[in-house]
Amino acid sequence: MSEQQGRGAPALEDGWSPATPAGDTLLRDYVDSLVRYLVDAGAAVGAATVEDHDLGGVHHGAEFPFANFVVARRPMSESAWRDAIRRLRAAFPAGMPFALFSPCPTPSLAAEGFTLAGHPPFMLRPPGAPPTRPGPSSLTITAVDSVEGLDRFEQTLIDAYPGGPAGTMFGAGLLDVRDVTLWTAELDGMTVATAAGHHGGRVNGVEIISCRPEVRGRGIGEAVTWTATLARPELPAALIASDAGRPVYERMGFLAVSRFTLWIGA
Repeated sequence: MSEQQGRGAPALEDGWSPATPAGDTLLRDYVDSLVRYLVDAGAAVGAATVEDHDLGGVHHGAEFPFANFVVARRPMSESAWRDAIRRLRAAFPAGMPFALFSPCPTPSLAAEGFTLAGHPPFMLRPPGAPPTRPGPSSLTITAVDSVEGLDRFEQTLIDAYPGGPAGTMFGAGLLDVRDVTLWTAELDGMTVATAAGHHGGRVNGVEIISCRPEVRGRGIGEAVTWTATLARPELPAALIASDAGRPVYERMGFLAVSRFTLWIGA
């Protein structure tokens, strides 16, 4: 054992310490940006939030679990997970579901009442100009800047992914959150697709991509995804995909680099 590895030596960097500097890895940059988005947007609309060295997230009081989103900020032992889950349940509405994402493998949380929902791919795209934007020539994509626009965003999301109202998620306070942008796509007078992004850190975080079923297959979802991907064109983009959506993102130049672990609990 070297002297540096002996007693008193500084802890080795593992990429997940609270002291880990920004820019250590793009995965960590995305997690930090996602936590900032969830907590700041939640606080702006009066939702229940959690933010500590283990977890960051929000509960909007929705029955649809994916409107209530928590992300782990580091690898944790079984005992640390039990403590973290107790804190979540103390902060969130009793019995209401939420989605819990971890960028690192987790122990089984089944004994805590959680159901394993999958291992969605984490995908990255380096900065760079896109090809010609897909979608019909009459498609228009605009940033949401009004309560009426938030209402249209939420209804389109419900129509695309039937899950019911999103609780406080689209309250008027969301319009004032820095470095968070929502977009809607309009075609023939109808709002047909949505996208959101958080872009105050070192990545463009791409979120809430949806497209109404009757207009799928026309490049509309890809068009709104490009808008969020290039919110700050000098930055790489990152997202948590689904296996079904992965081919679309790969066509856009996103690369799958790891998988999150997804649990649903209450």
